[in-house]
Amino acid sequence: LATTRAAATLKGEIVFTVGDNDEAAREMLKWYEQSGYELLVMGTRLFGSTGDVWREISESERRENIRDRLRGAVIAGTKTVSPVQLNPRWIEGVDKALIDAVTVQAVRDYQSTGGKGLPPGPFDEPSPGVPLNDGLVTEDGLIRPICSGDRILADSVLDLGYDPDAKCPRWIRFLHEVWSDCDDADQRIQFVREWLGSALFGVSLKRRGFPLLIGGRRCGKSTLIEVVKSL
Repeated sequence: LATTRAAATLKGEIVFTVGDNDEAAREMLKWYEQSGYELLVMGTRLFGSTGDVWREISESERRENIRDRLRGAVIAGTKTVSPVQLNPRWIEGVDKALIDAVTVQAVRDYQSTGGKGLPPGPFDEPSPGVPLNDGLVTEDGLIRPICSGDRILADSVLDLGYDPDAKCPRWIRFLHEVWSDCDDADQRIQFVREWLGSALFGVSLKRRGFPLLIGGRRCGKSTLIEVVKSL
């Protein structure tokens, strides 16, 4: 066995002892790590980050990675070395074992820091802020690079750049038009701006309240809602 394994290793091949799903999954985990990936699982979905945002690694991509990485792998028996058969069923089993391995590691990491039971969802509490193409805008109006610890998904990043001097005259005019006949218009406008800002920065739940839009027809309610939806 030692001789056949050594011969295969000298050829640069990936050598398995038994070639089962778990052994192959460990090889894939090592490959992802060497490629600079951190991995997280949400249900049966795998997500990867190379230090910034997280993106889903689709099932088809995962299985293609398995084919590419393990093509040429061999199982070293007692007397012979045989190639791994990359059939769809085996690849499916390795893919499932990979998901299971990442899940088990997440539970171990969580419990090793004092957590009880299962860890919370990996993306339940992203860092507060507005994720843009050029970084994360924080509550203090500054921008910094997004890191993997922010737990921000790639599809939540707005396709915009940050301009700290940007103005919104039409929006401000709209708010003044809505409450043009109210003595406390400035306070209402300030509330709406703070409410929208806190929602964008992910801190609205801390306010323990929500706005009620009350008024007659064509008074701006639907326009305000459409603006919120677009954001």
